Amino acid sequence: MDINNLRFYIVGGAVRDALLGKDPHDYDIVVEGATPEIMNKLGFIQVGKSFPVFLHPVTHMEFALCRKEVKTGNKHTEFKFIWDGVTINEDLERRDFTINALAVRCDVDIETGKVTPITSNKEKKIENCHIIDNYGGIQDLRNNIIKVVNPVHFIEDPLRILRACRFAAQLGFYIHSSTMGLLQRMVNEGMLDYLTRPRIDNETFKAMLPGCNSELYFLRMKECRALKVLYPEIDKLFDNAENIKYHSTGNTGLHTMAALRHVQDKEIHTKFGVLYHDIYKPVAYNSDINKHTRHDTEDALKYFESTTNNKIYPYKIKKSCMVAIQYHMKMWALFDGMNEKNFIDIIGDITRGFDKNYRYLLEDLLDVCEADDSSDKTEACIQKGQTKERCQLLRKIALEVFDLCETLHFKDVPNYTEIDPLKVKEKQRSMRISIIKKFFRENNYKFNK
Repeated sequence: MDINNLRFYIVGGAVRDALLGKDPHDYDIVVEGATPEIMNKLGFIQVGKSFPVFLHPVTHMEFALCRKEVKTGNKHTEFKFIWDGVTINEDLERRDFTINALAVRCDVDIETGKVTPITSNKEKKIENCHIIDNYGGIQDLRNNIIKVVNPVHFIEDPLRILRACRFAAQLGFYIHSSTMGLLQRMVNEGMLDYLTRPRIDNETFKAMLPGCNSELYFLRMKECRALKVLYPEIDKLFDNAENIKYHSTGNTGLHTMAALRHVQDKEIHTKFGVLYHDIYKPVAYNSDINKHTRHDTEDALKYFESTTNNKIYPYKIKKSCMVAIQYHMKMWALFDGMNEKNFIDIIGDITRGFDKNYRYLLEDLLDVCEADDSSDKTEACIQKGQTKERCQLLRKIALEVFDLCETLHFKDVPNYTEIDPLKVKEKQRSMRISIIKKFFRENNYKFNK
């Protein structure tokens, strides 16, 4: 067996990221001129009987045969693969976007699994490689454009609708008008009905990672009409008018997007809290744009539970959403006359009794409060005291209150072993209130009473 007849290529995201000046997280390798029998003889481990992907026995890196795909049904698993005699150019034609249809020839040490891009001067720099670019992907990278390679192949997997929106969020790119038209047509023809919920949410989670322009994901979904189908509770926010005296964007959806932009570099659970903090407004406001009140939080939580797919969300995401919905307006009451006792109770409830494992929920809520207070701000908001300084003060006080209360435990209550457990809790609470009152007094924190 002559392995010299095999040609290895780095393809897709690794090439794209290298051209963007990023370090690729992993390499996707395709092999031209190979068959499953050849790969098995070389020691590679096949993944599935009918799927032409193999793992290197040492590195476990994936190596896929150059292939074509023929759709045999509506599910994403219903494909027939053809690899016999398929070239790298044919393989690239089946890919989704021009910026992903890029390939670089590479050397592979079969024994160790080491992959080395083939360069003109033996330096490991992507710019010195011969890049196969049959569809103008490099130019689209320069122009910040997401464009489909082949519409016929593209429509075979409706998840690509969300992938286009997700790449817009990750890269900050535009979706080409012809591609947006294709996405809209796919949505109108009901292709999203064939997607499973885990596949949908997986794309959303990727679009909500730190560093992503997550608001672009939802705005592009809104533009291609996928938002109304997949996240109708978010889509409704764009139909809910806001009083432009307080929110210059004019509706709750755009306000939420502006708030998401404010937490671009935060963790995914924080971003979800921001995304859902005003989810109940379309119900609570009933199109009354002058209503700027704190609505019933229990009803809001029930609405969130009944209208979203939160049951399959990871715990941190779901909990951050619920805390944001329930408390993002209540926290500001500190500046409107809330006493120390109620403030302690709220923070204790959020953090499950000042358990340090739940401190992140308080930090998430404070991020939501800041994003909500700082986004699409108007002069009227500033006059009401909605300033960066107010956000910083709320954060400082809330976290210091948590830290002070977290240090006080049952054993600190005098004779706690001799007291009824319920009374110990009440005594502990009284001690915390005394500590916090002293803290407020020493720091000269005075609010409207």
